[in-house]
Amino acid sequence: MHFLWTLGARSSPSSNRFLLLKRFQSTQTTAKNAKSIFTYGKDGHYFRDRIDPNESKFSKILIANRGEIACRIIRTCQAMGIKTVAVHSDVDSNSLFVKMADEAVCIGPAQAKLSYLNEDIILNAVKQTGAEAVHPGYGFLSENTKFAKKLADNNVEFIGPSSKSIEAMGDKIHSKVIARKANVSMIPGYDGEVKDEDECIRVSNDIGYPVMIKASAGGGGKGMRVAWNDK
Repeated sequence: MHFLWTLGARSSPSSNRFLLLKRFQSTQTTAKNAKSIFTYGKDGHYFRDRIDPNESKFSKILIANRGEIACRIIRTCQAMGIKTVAVHSDVDSNSLFVKMADEAVCIGPAQAKLSYLNEDIILNAVKQTGAEAVHPGYGFLSENTKFAKKLADNNVEFIGPSSKSIEAMGDKIHSKVIARKANVSMIPGYDGEVKDEDECIRVSNDIGYPVMIKASAGGGGKGMRVAWNDK
């Protein structure tokens, strides 16, 4: 198993995909008389963002997520004049995000692997509704390289990083190698493969306690442990 050891490291927050819609818009005019809405920003605070009604934008977006995540995306789309498509499991059919969306498509039973994680069914919903882009929110398929690639192959925009970027940064060890090559300041740590307990102790002493152990392919803060000494 591969592990990444770092000193005083913290799990980074999920990528803020909220309002990445604007990153894919081509600004054609200045934002005179632009509409101002509240958007979700850094550190969980809200700030005013300007929306230019003359900007080129998608006419319909499918939201491949559920609950509060989907609700926030839908509200933003409504403010921007973009139609929305909600996909939902059968048990979510009466949920608020489904009622808020302009269209809704049931994609399967409650089990996520049969609905919200089912790439092909969601892609079929995209084709069925004519959505031009998919907003994955976070979790579910938001970091799935295959899904992002399938959308690109079907000329559907994935509102988020490219499949190549997701793949490159998905492994913590590989992402640190990329960051180091780009001269990004790094937290002291060990990027190799930890084979056994003795090597863990040796590496930890080289770095200096406390250390945090992370699974190289982990996510969402899972599998992280802080060690304060050799024991």
